[in-house]
Amino acid sequence: MAYMTGLERLWLSRGREQGIEQGVQKGIEQGAASILQALIQSRFAGCPPWVHQRIAQANAEQLRQWAVKVPAAPSIEAVFD
Repeated sequence: MAYMTGLERLWLSRGREQGIEQGVQKGIEQGAASILQALIQSRFAGCPPWVHQRIAQANAEQLRQWAVKVPAAPSIEAVFD
C-alpha cells in the first residue's frame, strides 16, 4: 500500500464527505420528485411529459413548494405558476 501524507488523507476524507453529502441531497430530491408525481397523479388523474421534465430539473426546495400547492390547485398548470 502506498504511503499517504496527512494532507492527502485530509483531501481524501473531504472528498468522501462531499460525495456522501451530494448522494444524500440527490436522494432527497428523488424522494421529493416521486412524492410530487404521486400527488399530481392522484389529484389530476395524470402526469403529462412536460410535468415530468419540470420535476426532473427542479431542486428539493422547488419540489416542496410545488407539492404544497397541489391540494388547492385548480389545474396542473397552477401548480407550476
